Amino acid sequence: MSSSKSEQPPKAFLFERHPRLTILATLLIAFFAIELHTAHATELVLGYPLHDPPTEDERADTDPNKTYRQRSSLYHHDLEPNASTDGATWGNNGLYTVHTDSLGFKSGSVKSTPLSSQASHRLHR
Repeated sequence: MSSSKSEQPPKAFLFERHPRLTILATLLIAFFAIELHTAHATELVLGYPLHDPPTEDERADTDPNKTYRQRSSLYHHDLEPNASTDGATWGNNGLYTVHTDSLGFKSGSVKSTPLSSQASHRLHR
């Protein structure tokens, strides 16, 4: 009696046995790897974690525009009366100087502006 081993076909790889499950697992691993990388890169760029942005008070400490603006219930913001800053920004146009008068309007300097005047005012077209 000769004992000959019967040859068995090679086992199929995991992908061949479960193609959908393998693709799903690969996509999930890739998604989480990209998510972690993006979150880390965003934190390096912004200076804070993407999913934990700074509060309004924390932003006010670093945003130069908060020194002369205040919240408005009617629209986005008002200008703070009697404020002055050299660090105002508008887009990527650099820094510029802003002064407001006692009424909260932009002015050449911080000054007191009366609510009414005896002088006649003329509007130009």
